[in-house]
Amino acid sequence: MYQRTDATFKGRAFADVFKSDANDKDFHKWGQSESGMYDIISKICSVGQSVLDPFCGAGTTGVAAIRYGVLFDGIDTDAEKVNISKARISEAQNGI
Repeated sequence: MYQRTDATFKGRAFADVFKSDANDKDFHKWGQSESGMYDIISKICSVGQSVLDPFCGAGTTGVAAIRYGVLFDGIDTDAEKVNISKARISEAQNGI
């Protein structure tokens, strides 16, 4: 295992506590809130980076990613949820 021996690290660090203002089951039974996903993305990504959600459901992670300014790719097997995700992400891209 590699271990740094000096204190010169200048990278970005983040905590493991993320906040959400509410639950959101409006689009998917396993849905998460946009505020919670935004908090996570804003703490672990820099604007212009990419996020991949391999189980994107109704697209909450994608909406948060687009609003924060990162690129987003999502995958899901449920065609109905993919269509919901596409619509929500399109609205986020258009500032709606």
